[in-house]
Amino acid sequence: MVVDKNTLRKWLRTKLKPTQQQFWAWIDSYWHKDEQIPVANIKGLDDLLGNAVTVESLTALTERVQVLENAPRKGVQSDETISLMADVLQKYTLPENAMLLAIEVQGVATVQVSNSESELGNLGEVESAGTAVLQFGFLDVDSIYLQADGAVDVTPIIYVK
Repeated sequence: MVVDKNTLRKWLRTKLKPTQQQFWAWIDSYWHKDEQIPVANIKGLDDLLGNAVTVESLTALTERVQVLENAPRKGVQSDETISLMADVLQKYTLPENAMLLAIEVQGVATVQVSNSESELGNLGEVESAGTAVLQFGFLDVDSIYLQADGAVDVTPIIYVK
């Protein structure tokens, strides 16, 4: 039983004793901390949440984003940067369905690029004094070999079909 505040105040005036029924009515008029307040009883909540996202739609959106993140990206993109040490031959394997367009060199060194371990520089070389780019067009290879005469970072620029 819900009793309005003015009635409750009349029952609890100085030197008056509320009856057991009045006391219980007073207790039943309020939410106890252990009770959950029903959403329908919160004034204005429907208006506030009217444009809110439901748990189901948020879950569906999250699942869709995960599918897209795991899907192979297509088009021109930078691959992961490779750190080269001086005079160490390093192999770079292109992602599946990718073609090499260019490499970007960050640092000071000459970088030689080849498609085999034995023919160093047969695809070209680039001298970098900070940043330089060596372009290949659409080079359709599975992997390349890189060697620099100094420590540099190389970022392959690829096209994923």
